[in-house]
Amino acid sequence: MQIPEVLQVTLKDEASTLVLTPHAESVRAQTLRVPVGDVRDVAVVETGTVVVILVVFVYLVRTFLFPVSRLRNLDSM
Repeated sequence: MQIPEVLQVTLKDEASTLVLTPHAESVRAQTLRVPVGDVRDVAVVETGTVVVILVVFVYLVRTFLFPVSRLRNLDSM
Protein backbone atom coordinates (compact mmCIF):
# COMPACT_ATOMS: atom_id res chain seq x y z
CA MET A 1 0.00 0.00 0.00
CA GLN A 2 1.36 3.41 -0.91
CA ILE A 3 0.64 6.76 0.74
CA PRO A 4 -1.09 9.23 -1.61
CA GLU A 5 1.04 12.18 -2.74
CA VAL A 6 -1.25 14.64 -0.96
CA LEU A 7 -0.43 12.99 2.36
CA GLN A 8 3.25 12.63 1.54
CA VAL A 9 3.57 16.42 1.34
CA THR A 10 2.03 16.71 4.80
CA LEU A 11 4.36 14.08 6.19
CA LYS A 12 7.44 15.95 4.96
CA ASP A 13 6.65 18.90 7.23
CA GLU A 14 9.24 19.11 10.03
CA ALA A 15 6.63 20.36 12.52
CA SER A 16 4.88 17.00 12.29
CA THR A 17 7.90 14.87 13.17
CA LEU A 18 8.20 13.05 16.49
CA VAL A 19 11.42 11.29 17.49
CA LEU A 20 10.93 8.30 19.77
CA THR A 21 13.94 7.51 21.94
CA PRO A 22 13.64 4.17 23.78
CA HIS A 23 15.05 3.57 27.25
CA ALA A 24 17.05 0.52 26.20
CA GLU A 25 20.35 1.30 24.51
CA SER A 26 20.11 -1.79 22.31
CA VAL A 27 17.08 -0.36 20.48
CA ARG A 28 17.49 2.37 17.88
CA ALA A 29 15.57 5.61 18.06
CA GLN A 30 12.67 5.79 15.63
CA THR A 31 11.19 8.76 13.81
CA LEU A 32 7.43 8.86 13.55
CA ARG A 33 5.89 11.36 11.14
CA VAL A 34 2.33 12.30 12.02
CA PRO A 35 0.12 14.29 9.65
CA VAL A 36 -1.22 17.36 11.39
CA GLY A 37 -3.96 19.77 10.38
CA ASP A 38 -3.73 23.43 9.60
CA VAL A 39 -5.14 26.18 11.81
CA ARG A 40 -7.18 27.40 8.84
CA ASP A 41 -9.12 24.12 8.88
CA VAL A 42 -10.44 24.54 12.44
CA ALA A 43 -13.62 26.39 11.41
CA VAL A 44 -14.51 23.70 8.86
CA VAL A 45 -13.84 20.90 11.35
CA GLU A 46 -15.92 22.59 14.06
CA THR A 47 -18.80 23.18 11.65
CA GLY A 48 -18.67 19.58 10.47
CA THR A 49 -18.63 18.33 14.05
CA VAL A 50 -21.68 20.41 14.97
CA VAL A 51 -23.58 19.18 11.90
CA VAL A 52 -22.78 15.54 12.66
CA ILE A 53 -23.82 15.89 16.31
CA LEU A 54 -27.12 17.55 15.35
CA VAL A 55 -27.91 14.92 12.71
CA VAL A 56 -27.19 12.12 15.18
CA PHE A 57 -29.34 13.84 17.83
CA VAL A 58 -32.28 14.13 15.42
CA TYR A 59 -31.82 10.51 14.37
CA LEU A 60 -31.80 9.30 17.98
CA VAL A 61 -34.87 11.36 18.90
CA ARG A 62 -36.69 9.98 15.87
CA THR A 63 -35.57 6.45 16.72
CA PHE A 64 -36.85 6.75 20.30
CA LEU A 65 -40.13 8.49 19.45
CA PHE A 66 -41.22 6.17 16.64
CA PRO A 67 -41.66 3.08 18.89
CA VAL A 68 -43.38 5.23 21.53
CA SER A 69 -45.95 6.45 19.02
CA ARG A 70 -46.55 2.87 17.86
CA LEU A 71 -47.08 1.74 21.45
CA ARG A 72 -49.54 4.57 22.04
CA ASN A 73 -51.49 3.55 18.91
CA LEU A 74 -51.63 -0.03 20.19
CA ASP A 75 -52.90 1.12 23.58
CA SER A 76 -55.69 3.16 22.02
CA MET A 77 -57.10 0.14 20.18
